[in-house]
Amino acid sequence: MIDDGQVSQQLPVSDGEASRRAFLRLAFQERSTVSCILALYLVAAGGGVAIPIALGEVIDGVAEGWTATQVDLLCALLLIAVVCQLLASRFGQRLSHRYGERCASSLRERTMERALRLPLTVVERAGIADLLTRTAGDVAAVSNVLRQTGPGVVAAGLELVVLVAAVAVVSPLLAMLIVPVVPFLVVVSRRYAKRAAPVFARERAAMAEIAEIVSATESGGLTVAAHRLDESREAAGAAAITGHWQRVRQIVGLQSWFMPALDIAQIVPVIAILWVGGLWAGAGYVTVGAVVACGMLTYRVAGPLERIMYSLTDLQSASAALARIEGLGLVPSESRGGRTAASGIALDHVVFGYESGPEVLRVDELRIPEGTHVVVVGGSGSGKSTLARLIAGIERPQSGSATIGGAVAADLEPECLRRRAVLLTQENHVFAATLRENLALGAGEPDDDSLWEALGRVGAFWARSLAEGLDTMLETRELRLTAAQRQQLALARALVADADIVIFDESFAALDAHSKGELEGSVFTLLRERTVIVVAHQLDFVSDETRIVVVADGEIVEDGVHAELVVADGTYASLWDSWKAGHRNE
Repeated sequence: MIDDGQVSQQLPVSDGEASRRAFLRLAFQERSTVSCILALYLVAAGGGVAIPIALGEVIDGVAEGWTATQVDLLCALLLIAVVCQLLASRFGQRLSHRYGERCASSLRERTMERALRLPLTVVERAGIADLLTRTAGDVAAVSNVLRQTGPGVVAAGLELVVLVAAVAVVSPLLAMLIVPVVPFLVVVSRRYAKRAAPVFARERAAMAEIAEIVSATESGGLTVAAHRLDESREAAGAAAITGHWQRVRQIVGLQSWFMPALDIAQIVPVIAILWVGGLWAGAGYVTVGAVVACGMLTYRVAGPLERIMYSLTDLQSASAALARIEGLGLVPSESRGGRTAASGIALDHVVFGYESGPEVLRVDELRIPEGTHVVVVGGSGSGKSTLARLIAGIERPQSGSATIGGAVAADLEPECLRRRAVLLTQENHVFAATLRENLALGAGEPDDDSLWEALGRVGAFWARSLAEGLDTMLETRELRLTAAQRQQLALARALVADADIVIFDESFAALDAHSKGELEGSVFTLLRERTVIVVAHQLDFVSDETRIVVVADGEIVEDGVHAELVVADGTYASLWDSWKAGHRNE
């Protein structure tokens, strides 16, 4: 959960050159397979020009007095060419589709690997929706090009080259009539690509913005309802949708002149060859068969040319998507190699602020020995969650030090950090996996008894009624956990992990009153031998023996037990009086 002044900041996007290099590495990772695909497409394209050329030869041959045997022989050769075309085309498509699937799989794996290596702070400040659109929608857009659009464009490109080359072989004179169209196509295509690239990039970003707003509104539904933010969230969503619609309009506007220009480039050469070629045939410069063959070949140029040009939209969208995916690799990786066997917590002269924002927390000194139970209290935005994140090694102080067992918490390697400290918030993910797998995340292979014990400790008795017990698949169409059940699962997961330090940051908000009361009354007992830090807005966890740390305006203003702080008549005493008054009125 982002609070205390964190500012949303999108993840970086790579430049066009880096994206092109990444695509080439991805598309040519198996060069022998690519060579085989190109050879098959080339054979298919060669077989495709056989019919027009053969027809032209028959026309001229009959005019020259060919016999029926000669015509039959040419037709037999034509039949062989057609069969070769069909076989080469089928095997080429099959091989390219499978290869594209492997490339898409490689892209998904690399993207997921990069996403998992991202520092948590970077992900939270960028917004989870931005990362989701990159790992889902953007990957899907690039994968579609690798599987379908890309191979189709390659096949069309080879077919186009072979068709034009065939026209030049049949009649170099008639081939000259195609030449003027080439610079026209080049200019139109370059202009479209240049103007479309930034528009598609903005369109992908607009989609991410919509996802971010929808995700934030959905996850913060209770806050929206409590503070009557319905209209403002609706207005934010409408503004994001309008922005996306404007980007789509720009894309359609570009296509509205590009497509007619493409149609002109297709039909003009055919008309020129039939008209001018007919005049030249009458004058004896070319044969009638050559005009027919070149006319048919040029007419067939429209097919691959159309497929290439119509694919530019998908290619541009995929290019923008790949730039966003490659942007994940631009985020500097964290250097975490520290280790420690101890779990005493120490903060010294800590100053922290989010990015370029104001200072949100200052701690001169804080010591939490191993096995201590602490409740951190304070008003909203006081800095409680930031303090928890510093202790858990998620955030790094701008100055000063936050250590666990004498080692800098933010430098501990992930495996060591998981053993030392676990932070639980209101937001917890349940994976589409078995109950056992969800509980055992990061805990090796715990036995069933320990899993059932953890579920029982947090009051998740509903798990006993599941048809397949620990092997029940969660988050399926038939079984969706409630918010309270998700929270219980997350708490049980923390118990199974058995970390030295367990930090609860408003972790019980989603539980019903009964479950919440049971858990609040037993959490310190359940984790008697562990360091437990409970960050709470309410004072339900306070007892006479529990150490209380009071945070206000980004500073620790009080530190002691309940009786001492009440007598001191300071910030805590005011919070206690307000809390008691609220409970009396319930």
